[in-house]
Amino acid sequence: MFCGWRLINSSTELNRLGSGVLKYDFLTQRSFFNDDLIQTPNILEEIEIFFSEELDRMSLTRVAFHLAFLNVEIIQNLVESKNSKKFDKHAHKSESNYISYQYRFDCECRILTDEFEYIEKYQCFTGLPDSFC
Repeated sequence: MFCGWRLINSSTELNRLGSGVLKYDFLTQRSFFNDDLIQTPNILEEIEIFFSEELDRMSLTRVAFHLAFLNVEIIQNLVESKNSKKFDKHAHKSESNYISYQYRFDCECRILTDEFEYIEKYQCFTGLPDSFC
C-alpha cells in the first residue's frame, strides 16, 4: 500500500527527507526517520486509517498485537533534466531545468501476535516531481 497511487500526496515530505529509513509503529501511531521522531507523512496517515478500519472490521484492538510496524528503506536520487520544460503557472514562465526524484523503496511490514507472525517484504521503484500542484 505504501507504493500506491496516493504516494504522490507525500512527494514534498519524501523529497525533503531524502535517503534513509522511515518507520511507522502502528501500536504507538508514531513515525521515525533514521530513528528520529518525525511528523507522520500523509501516506502513513492513509495506511493508519486503513489499519484502524481493518481492526474495527475484525473486532480487534491494538492490545492483541505485540508489534506492528512498517519499515521502508528509502534510496533517493535527484534527477535534473535539461531537456524538459516545466511551466510555472504562477510566474507565467517556463524553466529550462526540471527537477524530479527517483526512488527505490524497500518495504517490510511485520505484525506479531500470540498466534502468528506476519512478515511481508516488497520493493518498488517510482519517480516523484520536485513539487506537485
